[in-house]
Amino acid sequence: MVVEKIRKWAEVAQKELGSFVDVEHPIAYAKALHENGLLRYVELPEDSGVVAFIIVNDFCGNKQLQEVFMYIRPEFRGNPRNLIRVVKIMEDAAKENSCKSIAIGSNIGYRDDKVLSLLARLGYKTDTVKKEI
Repeated sequence: MVVEKIRKWAEVAQKELGSFVDVEHPIAYAKALHENGLLRYVELPEDSGVVAFIIVNDFCGNKQLQEVFMYIRPEFRGNPRNLIRVVKIMEDAAKENSCKSIAIGSNIGYRDDKVLSLLARLGYKTDTVKKEI
């Protein structure tokens, strides 16, 4: 069921944004995470979007919530409350699971400046250490 929902949203995102080289890759990844009990998945009200994330431990024993996939339909993006709703879902889950940090990475790839600006206002660092090879 969860994998089918991820498929639905991945295909919607792919149609609009061309986010994936091969849409089957994120679906297979989500399936593997789900089958191993790692994937957390929340759909937004009114079929407006989705967020999926995992909670992992680092080598120091700290927990981190890592966003795996988020998508908000274009007609719901004009209102910053929808992105704030997604962030709150992740922050609440992080607090409930004693996480030390949250990593949101999907927007780094296509550099949505409005999203990054809002995340910065919410206290998130929007830079990353990354090298293309």
